[in-house]
Amino acid sequence: MSNTVYQSLIEIILYPVFVEVFERHQAIQNELSSVSRFYRTSSTRDATKTKTQQQALIELFQVRASRKYKVARENGYIGNYHNCVLELLYGIFAADILKFIFDEDWIPETTIDPFQPERFLERLSVLELAAKKLKDRAKTPVQLPETASCVRFGMGPELKCFSEDKHRALLNYSLRELREFGELALSFQPTNENLTVDINLCPPYGHGPKIMRFAARKT
Repeated sequence: MSNTVYQSLIEIILYPVFVEVFERHQAIQNELSSVSRFYRTSSTRDATKTKTQQQALIELFQVRASRKYKVARENGYIGNYHNCVLELLYGIFAADILKFIFDEDWIPETTIDPFQPERFLERLSVLELAAKKLKDRAKTPVQLPETASCVRFGMGPELKCFSEDKHRALLNYSLRELREFGELALSFQPTNENLTVDINLCPPYGHGPKIMRFAARKT
């Protein structure tokens, strides 16, 4: 794995939502494991048969409740190797995307307390609008007045032009995951629950000299 910032493993976690969902999914897994023993095949010959409705449903729910199933709108998790191509966003804007949308220095890790989802979504909308205007073969990086203070070269791979076929689907999906992350946090505001966000460059990829120079705020 590369040792540039946006090619390293980055995890963004919304608390306490992530912990609450994890505990709920763990309870579901335990319950399904207990139930599944009643529907296991009893022989190799039985195993070749089509799954029963019960078996299919149990397997589906086990996948949905697994740790591998990470979707921002459900458990408040963003990971650049799970559901958001952060290096593509960096390549398009050549800006420290996370610093811009969270409005805080974060390398190699930080806790945002309290997290303000309205501000997050407001800044994200700047990127979304710019993304919608991108045309095939448009020259990148896209320079925006709003992101000018966050432009930092060397944090990820350069992108010389935008490809509608190659980049559009991944760009839209990544922005949608970020929006659903913010909207999930926003939905908790009526409960007056204190929300925090942890952003981490996960070891062993995140603490090399090429990355730590950005933590020192050097260009």
